[in-house]
Amino acid sequence: MSEESNNYFVKLYRGEVPLVITYWVFYFIIGSIVYLMLPLLGIIVNIFFMIAVWNSAGHYQGSSIWKTLARLMVILGVIAMVLAMVGVSPPPV
Repeated sequence: MSEESNNYFVKLYRGEVPLVITYWVFYFIIGSIVYLMLPLLGIIVNIFFMIAVWNSAGHYQGSSIWKTLARLMVILGVIAMVLAMVGVSPPPV
């Protein structure tokens, strides 16, 4: 049932883009910029990127530590997003 797609965002969503690009370029850099400029759109974009990172980690063929760390960061990102939505902020450092 796997169909080829030329659409880059479909490939990104399916995890067909390399993990390093998906995580650092899309999730970390682009996701952060969009969130800082337009928070509501940033939430939607980051959910998409979190799914993309999770799927890309599933296809990752390198060291399992990177797959595990990427998925851990997605889990922490989801927790942080939920806490921010309900108004819980981390304690000051």
